[in-house]
Amino acid sequence: AGKSSVSAMKSRSSVFSLGSRAQVLLALETTPPFIIHQVESSGAKFPHERLFRSSHKLLMDTATFEYLFCAEFWSGDSGVFPDIFAGPLAVMEEQLQL
Repeated sequence: AGKSSVSAMKSRSSVFSLGSRAQVLLALETTPPFIIHQVESSGAKFPHERLFRSSHKLLMDTATFEYLFCAEFWSGDSGVFPDIFAGPLAVMEEQLQL
């Protein structure tokens, strides 16, 4: 009985095994981020990793663009950026706490 239970444990999927999620993690940099209204209207389901990656990639891209714009438009005064970007950052922080 001892040997069969050990082999059954080895063949059973663990909560920590990646399974098909490994493919999601490998493709993170090659897949474009989601456009939310298109995803919602399609009703498709996606792994949490892709949703997390997509929202954070869009946040990083937008924040980088806005920071550079603020620095150029206000002649190097990057202090305006936190005021402008406080709203989107608050939404992202709120979503992470859910």
